Amino acid sequence: MSDAEPTDETEAGIAPAPDPWETTELQRFVAERDEAAITGWIESRVAAGNWTGGYAAAAALLSAHRYYIEASRLLRRAFEAGSDPYDAARALIPFWYGTGDANLVAVVATDMTLALETIEFAFQGDDFHKGMVRSALDGIRLLANIEAGHSGLDDIPAEGIHGIALEALWKRIWMQHASLQFPSAQRLALAYVRLVKPGPADILSIVATFFGWHGGAAAGLDLLDTIDCDGSAETDRLVLALAIAFEAGISERYSAFRSALEAHLDEPVPEDTAPEDAVARESEAECARATLDLYAIRDALDAGDLDAARNRLVDARSRFAGREWSGVFALPDILLGGQADLNASVELARDYLAAENPPRSPFAPHILADIFARAGDWDAVYRLFEGDAAGIRAAYGGLTPGQPDYDTSDPARGPGSAVVLSGWGLGDDIFRLGLLHRHLGGGDYTMMLDARLVEMARRARPDWHFLAHTRVAEVGPAEFWNQRRGVPEAIDPLRVPACALEAVGRHGAVLVQEDLQAMHAARKGIAADVSGTPVLEPDPARVQAMQDWLAKAAGGRTTIGLCWRSGLAGAARSSSFFGNAEIARLTGSAQAAWVLMQYDWDAGEIADIEARSGVNFLVHPDLDLRGDIEGVAALARACDLVMSTGVSTREICAAAGANVYSISFGWPWANAWRRDDGMRDTIFPSMMHCDPDGRESVLAQAINRARLETER
Repeated sequence: MSDAEPTDETEAGIAPAPDPWETTELQRFVAERDEAAITGWIESRVAAGNWTGGYAAAAALLSAHRYYIEASRLLRRAFEAGSDPYDAARALIPFWYGTGDANLVAVVATDMTLALETIEFAFQGDDFHKGMVRSALDGIRLLANIEAGHSGLDDIPAEGIHGIALEALWKRIWMQHASLQFPSAQRLALAYVRLVKPGPADILSIVATFFGWHGGAAAGLDLLDTIDCDGSAETDRLVLALAIAFEAGISERYSAFRSALEAHLDEPVPEDTAPEDAVARESEAECARATLDLYAIRDALDAGDLDAARNRLVDARSRFAGREWSGVFALPDILLGGQADLNASVELARDYLAAENPPRSPFAPHILADIFARAGDWDAVYRLFEGDAAGIRAAYGGLTPGQPDYDTSDPARGPGSAVVLSGWGLGDDIFRLGLLHRHLGGGDYTMMLDARLVEMARRARPDWHFLAHTRVAEVGPAEFWNQRRGVPEAIDPLRVPACALEAVGRHGAVLVQEDLQAMHAARKGIAADVSGTPVLEPDPARVQAMQDWLAKAAGGRTTIGLCWRSGLAGAARSSSFFGNAEIARLTGSAQAAWVLMQYDWDAGEIADIEARSGVNFLVHPDLDLRGDIEGVAALARACDLVMSTGVSTREICAAAGANVYSISFGWPWANAWRRDDGMRDTIFPSMMHCDPDGRESVLAQAINRARLETER
C-alpha cells in the first residue's frame, strides 16, 4: 500500500501517465558510455516539449557521470521552455564545469539574466523566485569574473552570494585542486575563504589541501597571513607556513615564519588557562620546538655546516628523550652519521618507524627502504612498500569492485591482466613501466602513461596497450574533463580518463606503482626479467638525427650528456645536487664533448660553469629538454654516456637503454633497494650507480668515470 494521496486519475481507475523523463534507458546508455544514444535520448525528449516529470533527475545523472555539457543543454532548454526559473542557474553550473571557460560563463550568465524577464514560467515564476534566480546568476557571474581575473575579492558583496553560487564554487575548486599553480584557481579558493569565513582550523586544512602540496604556495602563505589565531592554533598556523615556505624555497618568508614561531613559543601561557588546556598547549609547543630543531638541522646540512647540524641534533635528542615521537630525529641522525655504521642506521630507522604522532619535519622517510635493503632486511622493505600500496589501493576499490584480492608478496600470483594507473608525474610513469616489465612482463596489461611516453612505450612493448593520462596543465580544463566524460565522479578519486575505465572493464583489475615496488621487494630486488631490453624505444630516425648532429658538433670527441639537478627550487637543493663549481670541476676533468641535458638550465648558470671550467657545453639548437621527451631519449641513445642525478631525465635515458651513470647522493646508500651488489640498476639494467658515500666521493667517481669513457 502506498501512503501517497490518490490522484484524480487513480480515483477514476486511470493509470497515471508515464514519466517522459524516466531514466532507466538513459542509465543504460550512460553505463555503456554510448554518447550517440545519450544525445539522441536528450534530443527526442527536448523535441517532445514535455517538461513535466523528472528531467532534473536526468540532468543530475548526466552530471554525476561528467556529461556536463549535455546536462547543461538539457537544463537550459527546460529554462527556455518556461519550466522553472531555477533551471537557469542549474544549467550554468555544469556548463562552467564542462567548458572551463570563465569568460564564456560570465557572458551566458548575463544572457540568462536578461532572458529571465521575457519568459513565462509554469512553476515558481513569481517575482520573489525570479529575484532569487537573478541573485544566483549574479553570484556565478561574479565568481567566473574572479576566476578570469576581471573582478577581485573586494568585489564580493558584504552580504555574500546566493547559496547556489556558493555550492558551485566549492565544487569548482575541488575540480581544480590539483591545478592551484594556476592563479585563476588560486583566486577561486581565496574567494571561497572570503565568502564562507571558515574558522582557523578549516583555513589550515584548506591551505594544506589546496595550496601547500599542489602548487600556489605563495598564495597559500598569503592566506595564512590573513587569519588571526592564538594559542595552539597560532602554533599550527606558523608550523604549516614554515613547512610550505621551506618546500617551495621561498627563503625570506621561511625565515620570517621561523622567527615568528620562535617568538610565539617564547610567550607565556595566559594565567587564566585551564590546567588541562595548559598541558595540551605545552605538549603542542614542545612538538613545535622539535620542528624548529629539525628545520635548523636541515638548514645546517644544506649550508654544509655538519658540525652545527650535529650539535643541534645532540641537543635536541637530549631535550626530547623519552617522548613518544623522539624517533623523528633518527632520519637526520642517519644522514649525519649513518654512513659510518650500517647497523646503527638500521636501529635508527626502526626508531623512526616507532615514532607516534611525530612533529612536522623536512626529512622524508624515503631513505628507509635504502637502509633496510642495504642491510639485507627485505622483509622490512616489503612492509614499507606494501603499507603504502594498501592505503592507495583502497582508493580505487570503486573502479574494480569485483577485483579478487592479490598478494604482492608473491608476484607470480599477481594479476596477470590489469590496468596500471598513472602516477603523479613523468618520472613515476617511467619507473612503474620498468617495474612492470621486469616483474610481470609476461602478462596482459594496459598502462596509463604521460602522453609524451606512449609512442615510445608502444614500440618497446607492442604486446601491451598504452593510453595517455593527461593533466589539466597539459590540455586545459575543457579537454581534460572532455576526456573524462562518462566516468562516475563517485568512483574516481584521481580522475582517470574514460579510456581507462573502458580498459578496467576489459581487464577487471587495477595495479598501482606501490604494488609493483612491493613485488620488487618481495623478490629481494631481483627482477624476473634481467634482460637489458629498453622499455622506451625512441623513433630510430630521431636517434640517427641525433647521432649525425653529435658527429658534427663533437668533432670526434666522446660525448657525455649531463643533468646535475632537479628543477626544485626548495631549500634542500644544495645538499642534494652539485653546484656550479663542482660541475665545472667535472666538465673540466676529461677531454669530452659535454652535452647539455639539464632541462631547466638558464644562460647565467651555464655561462658561470663554462667560465669556471673553460669548457663549453654542446646545446642542441632545436630540442626542448623539458617537453620533447622522445627527443631527450633519442639524444641519450646517441651519446656515449649520460650522467644524471636522480631526476626524471635519468629515468628517461635509462628506460630508453642509454648508457647511464647515476650520480645521486644526499643520503647514505641511495638507491640501494634498486641496485645489485655490482651497482647495476635492477629496473633499468643499462644504468650503473655510483657509490653514494658522500658528496666529494661521488664527484671523484664521476670524474673518474668520465676519464675512463674518454680513454676507451
